[in-house]
Parts: sequence; structure tokens; C-alpha cells
Amino acid sequence: MTVDPGIGGTGIAYWDMISRGRSKPHLPDTVKAITSKEPVWESKVEAITATFSGVLEALKPNWVIIEFQELWAGSASSMASASGGSLFKLTYLTGQFGKAVNDRCPNMAVLIGPSGWKGQLSKKAIDLRIRRAFGKKVKFPNHVSDAVGMGLAIQGVL
Repeated sequence: MTVDPGIGGTGIAYWDMISRGRSKPHLPDTVKAITSKEPVWESKVEAITATFSGVLEALKPNWVIIEFQELWAGSASSMASASGGSLFKLTYLTGQFGKAVNDRCPNMAVLIGPSGWKGQLSKKAIDLRIRRAFGKKVKFPNHVSDAVGMGLAIQGVL
């Protein structure tokens, strides 16, 4: 299972089995976007984490790879996110996810930064590569597409 955490929306992609180095990628068995309409970020985190925990209990993944936050010193938006507190709120959510995984799955959560799976590729580039892998009609919601892209990178086919 791969997870793109976000307080505004979390994406999940689950493959029953991933084989690294496949010549042809296969679609995830399950995808899910988790959102919350709670008005306060702490309540959003609680609601999103509860839903995420339910997904873990339903799917029972052996491995969960979660995108971890990186601070890009050369990026104005990254620095603004850190100075405004958004990066720390997202890190808090990611920690909640890690705890949920460690409590419910046989293996500890694996954290990977964006540079570890997509390098400098933009969201648009990830979406284009997903369409190239699965066909032009395949489209995933915003955060889900990053979770799918992460899974493709792990398979070695992004």
C-alpha cells in the first residue's frame, strides 16, 4: 500500500502483490481518497486517521509506504509551508499514520520522501506517466494519483 498523506486529502493505492522490475505495470487493486469536512485541522487529522485505520483493518497490507515530508530550501512554496506551520501539521498527520500502521500491520511503516520516488517530477508529469502506463482513459483524483505514482516507482515502472 502506498499513501500520499494530506490534511486536505489523503490518497491510498493498494496492490495485493507488487513485483519489482515488472515489464508491464498493473492497476492498483484498490484506490481511495480520504477527506474530512471537519473545520479545525486537529479534528481533520483525527477523522482522516480514523478512516485510514479502518482501511488498514479492511485491507490488511503487509507493507505500507508513506510519503514523508521534505523541506526544499530552494523552493519558496516549501519554505512558506514550513514558516506557516502547514509542513508541521502534515508531519503530525504522517506520524499518526505511522502509528496506525505499526499498531495494525506486520511490518513497520516505510517512509519515503518525494525525492526518493519522483525526484523533481511535477504532479502533471506523474499523471502523464500514469496515463502512459495504463492508458489515456485512466485518471485518479489528486492525492490518489501520487499514491499510484509512488507504487509505480516502487515497481520500477514509473
